[in-house]
Amino acid sequence: MCIRDSCNILTLNLRGAQSSGDFARLIHTFQTWSRTHELGALCAQEHNLNPARVDDLKRLATIKGLTLVIGFAPRGQDGIHWGGSLVLINNSLLDFKSTHHISEHLVVVNVEWGGKPLQIGSVYAPVTPLARVDFFTRINQQLTTSTIAGGDWNCVVDVNVDVKSATPQTYRNIGAVSYTHLTLPTSDLV
Repeated sequence: MCIRDSCNILTLNLRGAQSSGDFARLIHTFQTWSRTHELGALCAQEHNLNPARVDDLKRLATIKGLTLVIGFAPRGQDGIHWGGSLVLINNSLLDFKSTHHISEHLVVVNVEWGGKPLQIGSVYAPVTPLARVDFFTRINQQLTTSTIAGGDWNCVVDVNVDVKSATPQTYRNIGAVSYTHLTLPTSDLV
């Protein structure tokens, strides 16, 4: 593993990577960004990948010098696994140590960077408002003050700033109070 002065972590909502070749393109893009931006990890949400492919996905990542830790969403009525969260780790910059938590909405890994422990989490908060509020009341059981968490939180801190709309107040921002009060003080959010 090469020790560098900086290590960047990117969070990205994929809006699906289940089509043929999508995941391979994601791996290639991640490798390119890793070289040009010292990218140590990618926290990705809404990958929509099928858990039946987990061995192939992890094998592809491993071949490319990466570690993949992935949580899958349940299959929808249309056969697609809508949602899911993952962390993709650049093994030349970070040393993967363990998986702390894995579910469809949250993947948390322990890594080391230059001998220093880091905990990285990828969050894909539920889309439905009540499930989102429940998720936010439980998330602190998995995140610590040392967790660097990137994600798609499916709500915003301030609709007037963060929602592009002629009427931002109509945005269904249920869960935002729980998000700001329960999560912000306990971890670094991206």
